[in-house]
Amino acid sequence: MAFIGELKQSTTVTITVGPLVAASDGDTEQTGKTLADTDFFLSKNGGVKAVPSDTNDATEDAHGIYRKQIHGTDTGTLGLLTVYIHFTDSLYLRQDYQVVTANYWDSKYSTDKLQVDVTQWIGTAVTLSTGNKPDVNIDEISDDTTAPGNLELMFDGTGYAGGTIKLQTDLTQILAHTLTDTGTQLADAFQKFFDVAVPTGTINSLPDAIPGAATGLLTLATVIENSVPLKHILAGIFDVIGNKSNTSGTIFRNDADDTDRLTVTVDATGRLTAVWDFSDL
Repeated sequence: MAFIGELKQSTTVTITVGPLVAASDGDTEQTGKTLADTDFFLSKNGGVKAVPSDTNDATEDAHGIYRKQIHGTDTGTLGLLTVYIHFTDSLYLRQDYQVVTANYWDSKYSTDKLQVDVTQWIGTAVTLSTGNKPDVNIDEISDDTTAPGNLELMFDGTGYAGGTIKLQTDLTQILAHTLTDTGTQLADAFQKFFDVAVPTGTINSLPDAIPGAATGLLTLATVIENSVPLKHILAGIFDVIGNKSNTSGTIFRNDADDTDRLTVTVDATGRLTAVWDFSDL
């Protein structure tokens, strides 16, 4: 008995049998013999022995080796295929073959790929949805059975865009810059410029230049005229209008009443000269 190899299912194939040796000494090669199809018996996967379906006789190769064609009917059953030959005056010969699927054979001995279609999930047949895609349901996320339901609400239009429950996203950075907020300043600013329903400001109303630049927004440090910044001008206006002055109206004090903010003098020709003091700012 010997295992010879694998055969492709339902495929006609020529097998090599032998060597046939004489029963008298177990050594002499039996050559020049005519092996008819009826000298062969086949057993398909443990079934009852029967002559091959192919009626052609075996042809001699050499040294007691013979070649016999096996019909695709005989290789139609998967599993063990046993070939028996007991020719007159020869030792009994048995050869075993394994009949395998065409996909397995072509993947192992040719260029095909093993077919690994999923037909079951944990012992249950796979059901297919539209487009022959596996119907997969998520029951848990991180051991949380309610998470899949929440995920569905978020993305099926019920609890996301178009739904009544909006996705909350807290903004902490923009282009790697950490955002800091005092009170609701950031939220108020976004609402002012980006509220779709009732925006009260527009981006177009903001100049492209940075604050303090020639075409940007004014800052307290912006120089208005003669090297005088905006904060000095505002302080001067406030102090002249709202703070103390002498009776003649020629000296105006600052808000803290510790500095003469503006001193006005009159020369002989009646011309006024104003001297500002912003040293306390």
